[in-house]
Amino acid sequence: MRLILTIAGIFLSGLVPLNLFAQYYVRGDHNSWSTTDQLTLKSGLGGGTSFYGVTFHAVFDNQFKIANSDYSHQWSSGYWITGYNQMWTIPANGANATWKGSPSYYIHVTSQNPTSYAGSSLALGIMTLSAYPVGISSVSQIGTFVDGIYQSSSAGNQTVNITLSSNKSSEENVYLRYTTNNWASDGWVLATGSGTSYSAEIPGQINGTTVIYYVLTTTLASTGSSDLDNFPDLMTINYSNNSGSNYSYKINTALPVHLASFRSLPQTHAIQLLWSTSSEINNSHFEVERSANGSDWELLANVDGYGTTSTPRDYVFEDRTPLAGLNYYRLRQVDFDGTFTFSPVVVESMETLDASALQVWPVPAATTVNLRWNGAVETTVEVLDAQGRLLRTLRIAPNGQFELPVGEFSSSLLFLRTVNAQGEVSIRKVVLM
Repeated sequence: MRLILTIAGIFLSGLVPLNLFAQYYVRGDHNSWSTTDQLTLKSGLGGGTSFYGVTFHAVFDNQFKIANSDYSHQWSSGYWITGYNQMWTIPANGANATWKGSPSYYIHVTSQNPTSYAGSSLALGIMTLSAYPVGISSVSQIGTFVDGIYQSSSAGNQTVNITLSSNKSSEENVYLRYTTNNWASDGWVLATGSGTSYSAEIPGQINGTTVIYYVLTTTLASTGSSDLDNFPDLMTINYSNNSGSNYSYKINTALPVHLASFRSLPQTHAIQLLWSTSSEINNSHFEVERSANGSDWELLANVDGYGTTSTPRDYVFEDRTPLAGLNYYRLRQVDFDGTFTFSPVVVESMETLDASALQVWPVPAATTVNLRWNGAVETTVEVLDAQGRLLRTLRIAPNGQFELPVGEFSSSLLFLRTVNAQGEVSIRKVVLM
């Protein structure tokens, strides 16, 4: 039996804008013509395209321009903008434009890279909402990682589960965009649900097809001929595309699918691992493995399988001696003939240091996280991504405070690891919007 996973994404990225190397802003009456509303880069959408966007609170009859810090490059139309939720093209160096007739309080503006349009017209996507747009916290990955790619044995419809950072406004739609020919053409599926839980169904495909997809939010509706289809990047508010690469899977109907889920659950002094199978063929046992760094693994336990069965089975193992800090877990599924396959990795944290020593706010965070260290001696704070990879190291003095910009990180989840003088470890999770 080969171990194949059809599991919702465990640690997936969502929307995190990156810093611009050339900075442009929406400047106007709404922000005293300051550089607070910066257009930030969002990249890696369908076909590897990029756009720049920002959401801000606009006021009726306010004027605005797109400009860099010294107005040496600027764009405006000199007209009233009365049409929203559509593409708008404004010329370079025009007079101030004015927001008119906006039905809502928040305006989301997207554009092409302004640097590439200096001295020429700039296309904008303008969308309005009654509340600040939501982020996309997680998107499930279809298939199991086998032979270097995600594969699915099912040629039928595939359901993608989506978690939002908070309840969305009625104007904001959640869409799944997908392609089966590397973006020569695409399809759109409106996600349905309520609260923060939504799902979208990708239509079934023939064996051998590779499906690429990502999830986005927009105020527009896909009708097959609307601006959303013609200008998907300009009409995107937030999106999740798996840390800069779109989600993808290949249909392989010869591939058995057995592992339905694998997840971790922290306890007071332990970490519980739970997994389930939808069916099993010649399954001897599972070997539960743990790592402190995601590279070097140790065997924790053998858990007997059910041999061959078409009945769904549930498994539980409790690690009662977890490592301080991050714990990486994987399953090594072994057949009776010795053939084995590894599951994807799950990551969980175990804190031994008083978490109140490191204060973190706001959570969830959009662009900046504030850190305050209440310890008696200077400490080191390591910033890790969802896979436990080191992104940055900080030094904070006793009772010191640090402002950490998180907009540059392409992850919807960060870990902040602190080690005190006694070697005790604290891990704080930070969800990004």
